[in-house]
Amino acid sequence: MRNIITFFIFSIFSLSSHFTPCAAQDLYDYEHTKAFAEHLLGTRQYSLAISEYERLVFLKPEDKNLQRTLFSTYIRAENSALGLKRAQLMYPLQERIPAEVAPIYAFMLLKNKAFDKAKDFLTNENTLSKEDKFLFLGTSNALNHDWEDALVYYNKVATDQKPIVANYREITELALQQKYKSPALATGLSILIPGAGKVYTRDWKDGLVALLFVGTTAWQAHRGFSRSGTKSVRGWIFASVSTAFYIGNIFGSHKSAKFYNQRLNEHSQREIERIFYTNF
Repeated sequence: MRNIITFFIFSIFSLSSHFTPCAAQDLYDYEHTKAFAEHLLGTRQYSLAISEYERLVFLKPEDKNLQRTLFSTYIRAENSALGLKRAQLMYPLQERIPAEVAPIYAFMLLKNKAFDKAKDFLTNENTLSKEDKFLFLGTSNALNHDWEDALVYYNKVATDQKPIVANYREITELALQQKYKSPALATGLSILIPGAGKVYTRDWKDGLVALLFVGTTAWQAHRGFSRSGTKSVRGWIFASVSTAFYIGNIFGSHKSAKFYNQRLNEHSQREIERIFYTNF
């Protein structure tokens, strides 16, 4: 309702300022559309502003600054996925993307986790400054948890040109210093001692439960076989349960190590995202 009222008031204002017999036909011309689009943008009605800027781009397809504003509005509307699709329709060939739009296009690629496409675009893009290109490439690698390559690119950015790169470097260096867990070692430990792999990945509770459960069921199976031999139903039931849980714990330890590493990476990734998205 508020949007309808806003449009109505703006329309009345436009009519009173430019009243002619054909004023109603002029509401959708370039000047009126631009004024209304800027009003919507200024009042943070980004979703509505997108439609107006789409009309402006249609009216003046040669204006690259309008295209830049259009795609930045998609980002402000938190709809960078749709903005990326729109950009790819407008520029089927990445090399045709103008300098005004290039950084926003790179941003949308990273926002949508299209890291391979971002790397390809940034590697072949010739309008971005060297510092911007390296900053984007470093961030692309960081968001993909490739910390070593990320640091290589961040180190190529001159701090006097981009002071913010010092923050990127610090987070990346901390990520490289993290003590990651080896999935192979976690698996091996669980083969030797049930639950040891979980303990290694600091999942103490699951590790203790695994040790107690496998140990208890194995002991019950041993008791059953000791009393009735291989014909012991009790022995086979507990042996089957113990074996299944033992094997499951081995695979679980491998997964636990990977999940532990993922948590470490995601913490650093969130810090990179926070800086990148708030300073774009």
